[in-house]
Amino acid sequence: ILAQVWLDRGKHSSRLHVLCAIKHQRFMWNQAVNQPHYGSYPNTFGYAGDNFDFRTYNKTTVPMGVVKGTFIGGDRKRLNGLAILLSIVVPCVMFSSLLAVTTFIIHYRRPTITYSIAVVYLLLILAVGALAAREMLRKMRGDPSRQPTWYVFMLTTMVIAYLAAVSIGEGIYEGYMQHYYNIKNMNVFSHVDPTRMHGGQLQDAG
Repeated sequence: ILAQVWLDRGKHSSRLHVLCAIKHQRFMWNQAVNQPHYGSYPNTFGYAGDNFDFRTYNKTTVPMGVVKGTFIGGDRKRLNGLAILLSIVVPCVMFSSLLAVTTFIIHYRRPTITYSIAVVYLLLILAVGALAAREMLRKMRGDPSRQPTWYVFMLTTMVIAYLAAVSIGEGIYEGYMQHYYNIKNMNVFSHVDPTRMHGGQLQDAG
């Protein structure tokens, strides 16, 4: 049923079109469903079947009339919060601790402890590197059971933290701290009689 109302006023005419349509429900569904959507592809996104009961969207059966939008939840993979936290915290702890033992007094008095900590961190990097290499191989082979991991990101940040801590720590220690500790650890001698003592006996005086 279509009705049109024409209103004429003087020289200027304004037209008010009122369209009323009573259509069959099947026709309404046909108009709503068969409209192409952005990013739709045949057999993957888009069109309804002949039964008008369901439509295929992203290979997932969705009841007809429910159209996925930008702010409607879909099938998304959740992020691993623990892996993200470890990827941020572990490199920071590695950098801070390795820089501290490489720069300060422990390097001067207990160098074996400093080198042992550096070796332990290096072994940890190698272990994470092995896990990252395994995940990369699984990705290249197209393993369907593979899940996204943070091993590659963690390996990259750990290597950067290790190299930065060792290079900066050694530079500060050899350039400044070692000379300071040498002067600080010199002995003080009093009542020295130069007629009885030789210079070789006072080499550590400062």
